[in-house]
Amino acid sequence: MSKKRSLAGAGFEDIADTANVNINVNTNDNIINKLLVETDKKVMLGIYFDPEVEEALRKNFKKKRGLMSSIVNEATKRALQENGLL
Repeated sequence: MSKKRSLAGAGFEDIADTANVNINVNTNDNIINKLLVETDKKVMLGIYFDPEVEEALRKNFKKKRGLMSSIVNEATKRALQENGLL
């Protein structure tokens, strides 16, 4: 039977298997960099709605959050444009 070694107080380098190193990493193909560059930049803004507006949004777009955001975004843009704020 093999002797169990204690890992108490061991650091990563003490227990890591350094023989398993991935040499197929392409730093030019970093998925995070692609996502940051290729996606439309959207900003989350927490706002409060009047109860009747909130109820209508939830009732009509319950499972369509992307559509809900698009409609609210478009309505806000129109209101801002009509008032010369955008």
